[in-house]
Amino acid sequence: MVVSTLEGEQDDLVLMGHSLAGLTIPIAGARLSLRRLVFLCALIAAPGRSFVDQRETDPEMLQPAYLAGMSEPDEQGRRRWVDFDVARHVLYGDCDEPLARSAFDRLRPQAQSPYVEPCPLESLPDVERSYIAFLEDGLVDRDWSLRVAHERLGVEPVTLPGSHSPFLSCPTELARLLAEEARV
Repeated sequence: MVVSTLEGEQDDLVLMGHSLAGLTIPIAGARLSLRRLVFLCALIAAPGRSFVDQRETDPEMLQPAYLAGMSEPDEQGRRRWVDFDVARHVLYGDCDEPLARSAFDRLRPQAQSPYVEPCPLESLPDVERSYIAFLEDGLVDRDWSLRVAHERLGVEPVTLPGSHSPFLSCPTELARLLAEEARV
């Protein structure tokens, strides 16, 4: 869907992926003419491997607390956040309660295909890349993201204080940073 939405657009596109979308944006980067990929509090695809495969060899990818807040798969194999307190800690650690509650109420079931389907790429696309890590991220492990940004993306990650949802907790600062990344 990302590729079909952006096909035919200008060549000077910057595509940002947050969280699980870090597994998607390299695929789009391989199929489209993009200027830059920006990974925000994101997982990073490993060509030829699924997220589940990665977790088996790299179990520190995610903070373990998130599993306590998720449902069992439904009849369509989707999982959803069911525990507000866990979601608030994991996703919205630096948001006030009304903002966290509003965001939680908008969460939708998550398909499991992004977790189990191997990344179809043989290598990450030859596109400029950035990684932005928020140091109190309750979902993507900070040490893992800093290490893997170097190893897989070949970049020095930008680090800022904050949690997994900076678009809620510090939108102005995030917009400024993304504008800077787009100009690079």
